[in-house]
Amino acid sequence: MIDVLGTALTRDGHQPAEILADLQSGRHAAFRVLGPASGFVVLTTGYPIGLDTLTLWILLVGGSVAGGPRQRMAVMKAILSEVEMVARGSGCGEIRIEGRSTWRRILIGFEQIQGADGRPIFRKALLDG
Repeated sequence: MIDVLGTALTRDGHQPAEILADLQSGRHAAFRVLGPASGFVVLTTGYPIGLDTLTLWILLVGGSVAGGPRQRMAVMKAILSEVEMVARGSGCGEIRIEGRSTWRRILIGFEQIQGADGRPIFRKALLDG
């Protein structure tokens, strides 16, 4: 799994040993992506500073998708849909993901806010029903 997430770990400054320890302790959860893609999604839940809304954070996504941009877009949308179901099932009121501002194209329904470190954070409020 760490091999698959290697690029995301390196780019975002995560330490593989820390991610593995958090996965083993249950602090983070990992889901395998199957189908036209091969990879993993690492998630965690918590409360953003100053908020009382349980939030599901997409920490890392890594892997590969066969095909071109359309196939990648379809897989990413499917992953987001699955993550939203997990968030709702876990009682979360929102989803957050740190990323690049160019991700706006696929993060439909997400609002872009500024993180404390200046990086873009995308958030989606999950309404009941």
